[in-house]
Amino acid sequence: MTEQELKNLFGKNIQKYRKKRNWTQADFSGETGLSINTISEIENGINFVHADTLITLADALHTPVYELFKPEGVKPDNPDDLLYEFKEHAKMALENLSNEYLENSKRSKKPKAHNSVKKEII
Repeated sequence: MTEQELKNLFGKNIQKYRKKRNWTQADFSGETGLSINTISEIENGINFVHADTLITLADALHTPVYELFKPEGVKPDNPDDLLYEFKEHAKMALENLSNEYLENSKRSKKPKAHNSVKKEII
């Protein structure tokens, strides 16, 4: 992993955990004391942080520091994060089932063809 890949991974995880809490960058700025510009640069992999800021970010997100370095697809250890992931998967599954149900309903409600003779109005 390159230094830039590490910055990108860290930034994406910061953004993911911030959004899970429904915080804007301005909200997160208020929680951490960092400027919105600094948060944006971290999330976009432009800048990295010192250890003290790393701890501040993790504490504000109520997330262990190591979670901020986990690649996508690796399951989180934090029970709240596992619950969040479960809810997201359940939500997607319900949306898929709803869409399937609607599609099946549309198909079953199509008018049936009648073999009646058309009447023409003259």
